[in-house]
This record gives sequence, C-alpha cells and structure tokens, in this order.
Amino acid sequence: MYELKKELNEKFIKKEKKRTLFLNELTSSEILRLISVLIEDGFGNKGDMWKGRAISLISTITMVLVYMRDKKELVLDVNQIREYLNLENILKLYKTREDFPPHIKATLKSYLVSLPGCQIGAPKQNDVTFEQHGYLQMQIVPILNKLELIENNNIVLTKIQWIQDVVNDKINFVEELQNMNMFEKSWLNMKEYKDWLLFLNKKQKFQSIKILDLVLELINTIEPIQVKDKLLILNSILNNFVVAEKMSKNFTEKIN
Repeated sequence: MYELKKELNEKFIKKEKKRTLFLNELTSSEILRLISVLIEDGFGNKGDMWKGRAISLISTITMVLVYMRDKKELVLDVNQIREYLNLENILKLYKTREDFPPHIKATLKSYLVSLPGCQIGAPKQNDVTFEQHGYLQMQIVPILNKLELIENNNIVLTKIQWIQDVVNDKINFVEELQNMNMFEKSWLNMKEYKDWLLFLNKKQKFQSIKILDLVLELINTIEPIQVKDKLLILNSILNNFVVAEKMSKNFTEKIN
C-alpha cells in the first residue's frame, strides 16, 4: 500500500527538471488502475459503452508502452502516452513490431477491429474510423492533463508540523486563503482530507506528504468509499491547481 512506493519521490524526481516520472516506475496494472479510476470518475453512471471502449484503448496503449519501457526503448511519461494514442501510431505498431509477444499483438488487433470501418491492411482509414477513435481519445485527454500536472509539479500537501493545525481547524494561513476566496473549496477544509491525515499519522511517521503519495494511495485502495474520498481530495487539488500550488509554496516557506 502506501509503503510500497514510499521511496518513489526521492528516487525518480529529476532534480534538474523537477519532474517526477512516476509512470515510468509503475506496473502496467498500476497505471491502468489509476487511469481507469479517473475515467470512471469522469463518466459517472453515464456512457458505459464509451467508458468501456476508452478503458480498452488505454489498456492497449499501456500494455504496449510498458513492454517498450522494459526493453529500454523509452521513458514512460504522459507525453509518450499522448503520442501513441494516435491511431496511425497504433496501426504502425501493429504492422511493424514483429517482436511483440502474441498477447500484445492480439490486444492491438482486438482494439483496431473494434473500430467501425477499420481495415488494418488498408493504406488509409476512413473518416468514420478516425472519428470513433478520436472520440475515445477525447475521453482520455483530460485524465492525461491531470497526470501531467502531477508529473511536473509534485507539490507538498502537508508536513508533519501542519497536521494538528489541519485536524483541529487551526490553520495559520486561513486569512491568506480566504483572501484568495478558496479556503472553503480547498482540500484543507475537506473532512476526507483530515480523515486521511489522521489515518496516515497513525500508520507511520513521515516528514511530508506530496501529491504523488495521494496518487499512490489511490492506486492501492480497493474499498469504493475510500476511493471516492481520495478522488474528492485529488480533484479538489487538480481542479484548482494554481491556488493549490500557491498554498503549498506559502506553507513550505513559512514552515521552513
């Protein structure tokens, strides 16, 4: 669970670029779990057919890219996923990569033949095929944008010195947050966030919690209610990221 990836921040932050290449260290099932949870959250109870097809697409790409990463062909990040979501790149992989294991070739073929009008051997696909694939891409792009924020900005959510203030509603910076008109909507004022902090504080000692720690917790959470709670926290941060980054910076400066 939380301890499975506790060294990830230190190990995979590129200090010169301040990027956290967390996707490059996750397994195929972990990446798929994360993206699937975010897709489920985005669709809600609507569009089950499109949701299932979007998950099928990202499952296929994830399987391919993890294989290529393990062969040292690439560093797996959000940009790689975006590039290989392109239909022409998927077709090229299927046609040219004879080294892919049978299950990967079969998965690629299964996705391609599921697209209306797709003819794998044709020199060019028809407009309907591109439209259908493009719609599925559109369902995944907002998820990738969120993951890119985390990849490029693994901000500190809290430090051990803040916990009691957060839990007891004694934040030192409430006035500043209220001036930004964001405190009531921020993760700091969420019951789910406070409960999560209490849980972490009981389970282990830590100096700081970063946004990636929350993502890794989400991946390893099975209980639906707990998944929902962590999604509420994560979405609160990502949907208001400019303010979240500013708050994190203010906290860090004052604590240090």
